[in-house]
Amino acid sequence: MDTSTRNTFRYQETLSPKVESSLCERSIHFPAYDAEEFRQVLQQRETVAFQDDALDSGVIPLCAAFGTKDSGDARRALDLLLQAGDLAHEEGAQTVTENHVNRSKKLLQLMR
Repeated sequence: MDTSTRNTFRYQETLSPKVESSLCERSIHFPAYDAEEFRQVLQQRETVAFQDDALDSGVIPLCAAFGTKDSGDARRALDLLLQAGDLAHEEGAQTVTENHVNRSKKLLQLMR
């Protein structure tokens, strides 16, 4: 799926009337997360995915800020946190830093 149509309703415009009728689809709109909601989601995932004190204090706020600015899509903010953790792990780092987040953001942009 083209990422420009993800989390939008524009894809329906490309459907033929027959397909649209067959789907009997109802749309539910979920508003984009704000920075505080992103922090809450990311902090919950931190407790599950990372050991205590594995993240520098600025990592969650930075991932939340990027998520809010870039898309409002929680999947992207979670991908960013995961990628930063993977990068830190590959380097043998004891903690995930803001530097890992910034570098991971660039890597994820290249992959999209």
